[in-house]
Amino acid sequence: MKFFFILFVAGVMLEANLSTAQETPPARTVRLNPVGEKLDLLHRSPEMRSRIGLALSGGGARGFAHIGVLKAFEEAGIPVDFIAGSSMGAVIGGLYAAGYPADSLRHLALHTDWGQLFRNDPSRQSLFVTRKPDQTDHTIEFRIRGFRLSIPGGLSVGQKLQHLFTSLVLSADYRAAGDFSRLSIPFKAVATDLTSGQRVVMDHGNLAEAMRASSAVPVIFQPVERECRLLSDGGIVEALPVDLAREMGSDFVVAVNTQDELRTRDQLAAPWDIIDQVISISVIRASQTQKAAADLLITPAIGDHPSSSFTRIDELIRQGYESVGPHLSAIRAFMKTHHKPVSDDESAGRVSIAGCAPQDEKRLEAALRVQPGGPASNDLIRQDLAMLYGLGTFADVEAEVTGTPQDRHVRYLVTETPLLTGFRMEGVSVTDSFVLVGLLQSRIGRPVDLKRLRQDGDTILKWFHDRGRTLARLETFTLDPATGEVLAVINEGRIAAVRVEGNRRTRDGVILREFPLRAGDVYHAPKANRGIVAIYGTGLFESAALDIVRENNRPVVMIRLREHPSHIVKLGARFDRERYGEGSLALTEANLFGTGASLANRALYGNRRRHYDVDLRSDRVFKTYLTYRLSGYRHEHDRYVYDGLRRVGDFRETRHGIRATIGQQIARFGAVSLTARVEGVTDRPYTGRAPSGRGDIRSLIVKSQVDNLDRYPFPANGHLHETRLETAGAVFGGHQRFLLGYGSFEWYRTLAQRLTLRPKIVFGVGEGDIPFSEQFALGGMDSFYGYRADQFRGDYLFQGSVMLRARLYPRVFAEARYDYGGVWQQRQDFRWDDLRHGVGGGIGLDTPLGPLEVHYGSASFGAREVYVNLGHRL
Repeated sequence: MKFFFILFVAGVMLEANLSTAQETPPARTVRLNPVGEKLDLLHRSPEMRSRIGLALSGGGARGFAHIGVLKAFEEAGIPVDFIAGSSMGAVIGGLYAAGYPADSLRHLALHTDWGQLFRNDPSRQSLFVTRKPDQTDHTIEFRIRGFRLSIPGGLSVGQKLQHLFTSLVLSADYRAAGDFSRLSIPFKAVATDLTSGQRVVMDHGNLAEAMRASSAVPVIFQPVERECRLLSDGGIVEALPVDLAREMGSDFVVAVNTQDELRTRDQLAAPWDIIDQVISISVIRASQTQKAAADLLITPAIGDHPSSSFTRIDELIRQGYESVGPHLSAIRAFMKTHHKPVSDDESAGRVSIAGCAPQDEKRLEAALRVQPGGPASNDLIRQDLAMLYGLGTFADVEAEVTGTPQDRHVRYLVTETPLLTGFRMEGVSVTDSFVLVGLLQSRIGRPVDLKRLRQDGDTILKWFHDRGRTLARLETFTLDPATGEVLAVINEGRIAAVRVEGNRRTRDGVILREFPLRAGDVYHAPKANRGIVAIYGTGLFESAALDIVRENNRPVVMIRLREHPSHIVKLGARFDRERYGEGSLALTEANLFGTGASLANRALYGNRRRHYDVDLRSDRVFKTYLTYRLSGYRHEHDRYVYDGLRRVGDFRETRHGIRATIGQQIARFGAVSLTARVEGVTDRPYTGRAPSGRGDIRSLIVKSQVDNLDRYPFPANGHLHETRLETAGAVFGGHQRFLLGYGSFEWYRTLAQRLTLRPKIVFGVGEGDIPFSEQFALGGMDSFYGYRADQFRGDYLFQGSVMLRARLYPRVFAEARYDYGGVWQQRQDFRWDDLRHGVGGGIGLDTPLGPLEVHYGSASFGAREVYVNLGHRL
């Protein structure tokens, strides 16, 4: 009986214990950071709050207002957790997600020549001196693929826009390994698949390409081929991607609408206006649903600013900034009242903090979200841990939770950071390590401030990036709490390989010789950018883009190309009062055997000139900077003969011969060359006193050129210099014996953005029996105001001028110039008092057909002349 009684009592006690165990769960520990021996400073603890997403619309230039909105968010301390962008919204959003703050975006917007980005021709300063005349020796150019005309998919292939985007976001894209969710702010862009009409969401791959595809306005920009799709402007299918921002995880979506309004009847004048109106109608209708789905809609008061007008950019940014003010209270109210869902099935009875200084306990306890009598869920505790860890003074934080669900004891345990004992850097040279340590804010012997230490990590990366080493990253950045030592392992971004893709005809060596980086080099962004510009500048490619992929944790540089058809047809036309009308036709094979050499046949026919040329040329020989050119030609030129101001005769000058040139390129701004010239010259008089006869010229010409003009015609800055020494004699097999020295020096400098000053000095010295055809000439609109072209000739030449040109409108210029100088037959004839003077000016327009110029000039002894030119010089 006693045995059964004991058994009964034991059973009751066991049941009671089991019941108590069920009612009082075991103690648990809540941590924010992973457990480890060392503190990973690259690990950023997530903020425990609801997420705000931005949906940025298209709108062309109107989209610059997005920058002002972002600036207002920054100043108000409103975090942006997700960005979904379409068209211009994808451009601004992509750059912001890549890490560019609003101030940087504003600077970029104000200091970028947006009009230049629409042009297809390479930058003039990226071309070799031997190629620069090719840009302006014709009126129109088209290419032949097979036996069919190659028609581009848009007015612009978008090369310069793609290059700009790539140079801005390449390093961020590489760090994110092509995953847009790993950017500073997760990002997605919208584009339109032209083959299916469907919306395409771009969240991985090449960020610059995604931005370019989303902003590829139909007709204006060529569509982008990406992952077997043909992508164009995202605004066609979804101009305001609110749903996409919601799908990314946003709890509160702010939509910013900068779309263009419908045009009025008076504005529907041109066919492209009507096309734009049709697209706008469908876009606006589709956007209504998205506007309604947003939690908050911001519409900057942009008015009727055209989407195609890249002017008043600062005003657009200001309107975007001011549009946020009325909505700040609504956003702050959401941030204050909306947090991550918190379960209230557990309640805090006691809350305490241990591990910090006693004087800090009460202050920190008051800042906690978990308070006695309130909820004590894991989510709420993690928010407190994130707050404590974010202070930067604790190396570790955790919380112990004990007690019953209705009476929890939440005990926060914090570990203060140790004293900093030293920095150890690996992966860089001793010199770089010494320099970097000197830049850091954290000081040895003081308690570690984790916030400051993370800023030091950013300082390390900024030091590399400011020096062009933009792929450098911190592989390891840890603090050892036991020793107080910080370890930084730096990957400088040493290139594993450089690869080329897309070149079907052009040899790899022709491409890689223009790219200055090789496997084993540390990636250097300015060099890589110059390489892409140089590759595009060869004229062999429709587009040239840079991409970086990661293989075995090392960067591989990808040069992605799209080749031009190599058969080129150039047509030219020009009119001036001196030679009247002229036309030209050139047929060129621009990539002979894939070597980059060109073979051109050119004919020019006009009232007073007829030229026929065959030209074989290469700007580079293998990997050297040697250049060669072999030309055969026949030129006929009807010329006038003057005696002072009177025309006394005319004759036809015929030249035929060959020239063989070998030279050395000097970067992209200069060249020196040696030319062998074998030429026959025949002068046949027509009327009056004109030269006659025939002569053979065999000469050697040594020439030096410098040309770094930023544009032509109407250059704004740069130098244009030429010096030449030519010797001809019987030793070369010719009949003419002479020595000619010539120099021309021009300097262009733009002052106050609109005024361009250009001084110029020209001299020529001749010795020996110089034939009439080789004498120096003076006169003409570009030489000396008031005189006809080549009105004065002689064996000696001196001429100087000062020109001032004002840009009245983007393509309209007014010019005034003063000339002085003269020509003489004998050296002893030169007198300073005999120098002629000329003054003149006029208006110039930069038109699609070439420059249109109307000038008037007057010179010494009553000479006056009107000059009218239309078209490039052929």
